[in-house]
Amino acid sequence: MRSSLVAKAVALLGLLALPALPARGQVWRLDTPPACQERAPEVLAVGGGAFAAVWQGGAEPAAVGEPRIFVRLFDPHGVPRGPEFQVSGDYDAVLLDAAVNAEGRFLVLWHDLLRGQLRSRAFSATGQPLGAEKVVFFDFVPPGVALTATNDGGFALVTAAGLSVDLWRFDSLGQLHAGPPTEVESWASVAPEPPTFDGRFEARIEWTDHAGNTGEGRAISLSNDSGYFWFFGPENVEVMVKVLDGRAVNGRFWIFYEALTDVEYTLLVRDTETDEVKTYHNPAGQLRSHADTAAF
Repeated sequence: MRSSLVAKAVALLGLLALPALPARGQVWRLDTPPACQERAPEVLAVGGGAFAAVWQGGAEPAAVGEPRIFVRLFDPHGVPRGPEFQVSGDYDAVLLDAAVNAEGRFLVLWHDLLRGQLRSRAFSATGQPLGAEKVVFFDFVPPGVALTATNDGGFALVTAAGLSVDLWRFDSLGQLHAGPPTEVESWASVAPEPPTFDGRFEARIEWTDHAGNTGEGRAISLSNDSGYFWFFGPENVEVMVKVLDGRAVNGRFWIFYEALTDVEYTLLVRDTETDEVKTYHNPAGQLRSHADTAAF
């Protein structure tokens, strides 16, 4: 991610150093009035000299300033191939990135502000939708994203969140590949060491988000007997865990956990002395907390 930004900066400096080039024809407007507060434009070469313009604009013509995503196609001479059309649904959306593959198919990526989701939609070189808009991440929008085409005709999304940079792949129709991402860079261990509670019990969490992506929770210790796990970023606490020695009361160790997420996960606590494991499951869509006063 950092090297990519450096490369873009170098390229930009190189362009600034070039002599000014004469314009090839007149300047024309991409969108059609009435419109307002257009921003974040992208231009994609869709093949044969034709191109697509993608931008974020206000809802037209009624509610001024409501963010929506628009696309308009042009021929090689800059003549519109029709009016602009709305890519995102009728909800507030922020354009994040767009990319085009060698066949001219392009993928648009945006932040659904209404639901807090990352969404996308793919189009053919002629602007025909290749299916409905898709939810990339149901309840998570990474603070850093970059989209590009791949040699196999698909697309790749690089996300930066928390302590890691990850690579996600899409097919040529904009469908996210199943399975976990490829970790590009990380400031945390790939296989985190399970935290130890009361010097004896190890805990770990395996999660599956609403898009089917999986991973292991990262643990942060708060004291000898308590800690928490995060899934998508260290600033976002997902599950609190506490293990207490209750043998003076009922001869057992006690396990408490509190869910702050409706993502599906499984908490596993292992007694390192006996190798016994207790398993606690939270189904997708539920906020399940539990107190087990007879765990071990």
